Amino acid sequence: MEQKLGADDLRSLFADLAEELKIGRVKGEVHLAGGAAMSLEYHSELLSGDADAQFAPDGPMTEAIAAVAAKRGLHRSWLNNQASVYFSPLAESGKTVFEHPHLVVMVTPPEHLAAMKILAARATRDRDDLLKLLNYLGWTRKAELLSAVGRYFPHEQLGTRQRAMLESLPLI
Repeated sequence: MEQKLGADDLRSLFADLAEELKIGRVKGEVHLAGGAAMSLEYHSELLSGDADAQFAPDGPMTEAIAAVAAKRGLHRSWLNNQASVYFSPLAESGKTVFEHPHLVVMVTPPEHLAAMKILAARATRDRDDLLKLLNYLGWTRKAELLSAVGRYFPHEQLGTRQRAMLESLPLI
């Protein structure tokens, strides 16, 4: 059974990760998306089994992540960069949610995360996250969400699933 990670679990894991990086005299950087970002910054109660991120430096971070996983009895992918292909290269750094001399963890800016969520358009999870992000951002219009998609993913077109998700949202 996959262990679910909430905000407090993630903060504790990041503290352990920072200590592992300290041993190797490495300064790591993590940019969170998905459920981890939603939990830490956008007040989602949804718990995640892992944390989707972009991180650097890749090799030392992967080793430190594996060391924390072994110590905590977690899967090696508790922090992974498998979703990094979905991050926009146009996104800026988000708010820092954990800081240590050897590790900085930031969440994806809410506009970028909303654009990622509408493009993923997975039925329940992405819709719930989008509703929280729309509230967080104070967005009430489809044009605001479409503008974010255009800004971060200028070459992406909304398909049938994404348009259906957009229409299901309480936007004018």
